[in-house]
Amino acid sequence: RTPHRFPPLVPPLISRYTAGLNEGASGGLAMEEQWYADRCRLRELQQAHPAWTKRQLALELGRSLGWVKKWCRRLAQAAR
Repeated sequence: RTPHRFPPLVPPLISRYTAGLNEGASGGLAMEEQWYADRCRLRELQQAHPAWTKRQLALELGRSLGWVKKWCRRLAQAAR
């Protein structure tokens, strides 16, 4: 005898995570474009506001402090 199963309270997440797969690679490209745009915006903010802290940059970009630290370090290395 199988146990009684209640309907899920939350819809399954499968459709959310696989939605981009049916559309081809456009979902992945859109995400990469957003990452690229965020890095460009970080570089612009660093140049426009050199006195800002990394925390201020993170708040302005809507990114984590760790993300900002990582990309500030990488951008500085690329500028050498």
